[in-house]
Amino acid sequence: MGIRSNIAEKVRQIMNERQKSLAELAEEWDIPLSSLKSYASGSSNLRADTIEMLASKSGLTPAELISQLPEEWKRAQATVRAAELFGNLPAVRQAEGIELFLRLVALFSSDPDQDG
Repeated sequence: MGIRSNIAEKVRQIMNERQKSLAELAEEWDIPLSSLKSYASGSSNLRADTIEMLASKSGLTPAELISQLPEEWKRAQATVRAAELFGNLPAVRQAEGIELFLRLVALFSSDPDQDG
């Protein structure tokens, strides 16, 4: 995937994560909606200073903005996100979550040929 499509994917990902529309994100980042639309569609060639500005406003490095992350990195990010969410639960809910997680692991670890 090229730089333009990587940036477009990252902008859409940020919109989803923050649950914001393109217009809301443009307002938050203080950039014209038409510009953000072109970035999100992958239809504009961005200059280096624009890439740096978008990276700064999105809380990413320019490399993170223009590069496609390997699938392993995406899984690692999901694991970190789950750990953060889990850590914010009250202690009672954490204990329930641990029990459910262990049951789920046991379910997926069992031999499917022995379950029938």
